[in-house]
Amino acid sequence: MILPPYVQNLTITIHNYIKKKQPTTPAEVEHLFWSDINKILNAPNKEEILHQWKYGNSFKLTESKHADGAILFGNKLSWEQSFIIGLIMFEFY
Repeated sequence: MILPPYVQNLTITIHNYIKKKQPTTPAEVEHLFWSDINKILNAPNKEEILHQWKYGNSFKLTESKHADGAILFGNKLSWEQSFIIGLIMFEFY
């Protein structure tokens, strides 16, 4: 299976974000990542995508930790922002 363009784009975005190591605001992080993450969350073949994608296991873990609207990283972040930070932290830290 060839991963959909939004997954390929998200992979590039993650690589570029980690490579830059520059601080960004939660709103900037959400703007960079959320559209593609949301497409994965709503993909009819999400399980197949996550099985093939190099960050699939971290994505699944992030999704499970954010079940029922849980926010892991403080009350000043939106659920979406917490999800993004979780994905990056579970994969790289």
